[in-house]
Amino acid sequence: MIRDFDRWNKRKKEIQTALPKGNFFYKEGEIWWCGLGVNLGVETDGKHDNFERPVLIIKVFNREMVWVLPVTSVFHQAPFYYKFDHGGEDQWVVLSQIRTVSTKRLFRKIRVLDETDFEKIKVLVIDYLKKRNPAVRRGISEPEGNNGSSLIDEKELVKPVIPNQPKIILYTDGGSRGNPGIAGAGAVITDEAGKVIKEASKPLGITTNNEAEYQGVILGLETTKKHFGPSMGRASKEKIRDLDITLKLDSELVAKQLRGEYQIKEDNLGKLFLKIWNARVADFPKLTITHIPREQNSAADCLANEAMDAQEKAPKPLF
Repeated sequence: MIRDFDRWNKRKKEIQTALPKGNFFYKEGEIWWCGLGVNLGVETDGKHDNFERPVLIIKVFNREMVWVLPVTSVFHQAPFYYKFDHGGEDQWVVLSQIRTVSTKRLFRKIRVLDETDFEKIKVLVIDYLKKRNPAVRRGISEPEGNNGSSLIDEKELVKPVIPNQPKIILYTDGGSRGNPGIAGAGAVITDEAGKVIKEASKPLGITTNNEAEYQGVILGLETTKKHFGPSMGRASKEKIRDLDITLKLDSELVAKQLRGEYQIKEDNLGKLFLKIWNARVADFPKLTITHIPREQNSAADCLANEAMDAQEKAPKPLF
């Protein structure tokens, strides 16, 4: 097969110099079209004009770097293919082709992989790293000479569930009287039934409405981490990362910016966005973001207004 390295090198330069398409949250378990390019030997190549191929994001390190596994519709007789269902069609991830890529190569999101399949794939990747033979399971061909027995316990293929692991609803809000003006932020943590777990408010001084909304999200995440970390005892960081959190806010603009659907043009908001991004990657990988009507966010709104009221009532300096 003749590989067009020259045409790929030209396309690669275009990808490198292209302006950012927006601020995206790349999440583990997502499948994206990725510009894998033209490679050497048995390394997986991309196809078509963009030299692209679907890949599964297996690990997010930061907003610029991820580990991916190529996805193919063609199965080969090898022990490192895992089959999953893609809209009624069989697809395979190629476990042996794990690689680090720049997120510049990620063009378009396709879908989110089923959680059960994703957990099995993670276990199989770890198994390879431990230099053991791969497990024989549905969708993986049997290694030559294997008698059909697995070297992995069936229990290892499913991520253990932490008992009583809470599902959290986090409401946040922020506002400014004057835009810019006296501003405040509020956050309310509840369980699925709506029972309040923790509340927080914070005066923000003089700032804009949008900055206050971002500060509300930051306040909510910091409050969540502080509340659930100590209460979970040892290994609290990993348990915090397992929290299933739905963030709800009434600013459609901020919600869509945080989801990567809208661009962020203001430098000050970009800095706050990065702070939230880093918190998601480090502590809250299962966080989902939802826009809600203002009337459903009254508790967080009340806390933000209390923070603003406190600043307005504070004694003014004489000079």
